[in-house]
Amino acid sequence: MPARRLPMSWLLAPLMAAPWLFAAEQLAFVDFEKFDLRALPPGWFASRPEDMSIVDEAGHGKVLRIIHKGNAWPHLQLTLDAAKVRGRTVRVSTLAKMPGAYQPRPDPKEGWARPRITMTCKNKEGQEQHAIDVAPQPNKPEWQSLAKHFTVHVEANDVRVAMRIDLVA
Repeated sequence: MPARRLPMSWLLAPLMAAPWLFAAEQLAFVDFEKFDLRALPPGWFASRPEDMSIVDEAGHGKVLRIIHKGNAWPHLQLTLDAAKVRGRTVRVSTLAKMPGAYQPRPDPKEGWARPRITMTCKNKEGQEQHAIDVAPQPNKPEWQSLAKHFTVHVEANDVRVAMRIDLVA
């Protein structure tokens, strides 16, 4: 039996990617009060801008809302300067909230259904490595702090961080 399409909505407060060192350099900080999805800064990519909006959230100001309408996997992605992160430990963090309850479906045979923050790296041969993959706890409708550390390989050529909702088939 084919899986049914599930509309999903996900709210995200500012995303930060920064090396986790004693004297850390902040590589990115998104202030959604000033962020314009129609005029993305250099290095940013929105896969399905029609599934995204900046909305007011009580107590958090402006946040990113991704509403999954059942098509592909909408995501907002930032490409990091690989030269700045090679061989260094990077910390990716954000606040996330799934309004209402959701139950992740991690099995691709059933159709994925899960929000997540990912960081991927490609080595010099172009092989992709999923460095960070973190998701909010299911059935917990309040804001959750999501953070993870990863040491980027010294030969990484392409490093990307994405806020996404996976394919819902």
